[in-house]
Amino acid sequence: MSVDSVVARLSTMAIDTVVLTGGEPLLQQRRLVPLTEQFRRLRWKTHVETAGTIAWQQEPKLIDSWVVSPKLANSGMTARRRLRFDVLRGFVDLGAQFKFVCVEPEDLKEIEHIAAKVDIPPSSIWVMAEG
Repeated sequence: MSVDSVVARLSTMAIDTVVLTGGEPLLQQRRLVPLTEQFRRLRWKTHVETAGTIAWQQEPKLIDSWVVSPKLANSGMTARRRLRFDVLRGFVDLGAQFKFVCVEPEDLKEIEHIAAKVDIPPSSIWVMAEG
């Protein structure tokens, strides 16, 4: 859909916030710019949910809030594929919230390790039980 089509469809609803999620939205970040610029003109807030493996390289002010959900070892993915500490640090600088999905109590140790390595403030950490 074109930006105009998306905005026209959303304009029929009583909204003030749009959440971009599903898969990895930052794979298409250049295409998100005109969309988020239009949301801003309409005074709609834009929230993005990401795995935190791809850096946001566009204008920071286009996004109102971030939820970064780094994958833990319990995801079955290799650390090299699921953790990019330099990218996570960038999201700390953007004021992101970090959501970690826990399967076992031992996962909390990995969360502590990641948080310490990238200086995530404790108030920005959410822990969610897998369910």
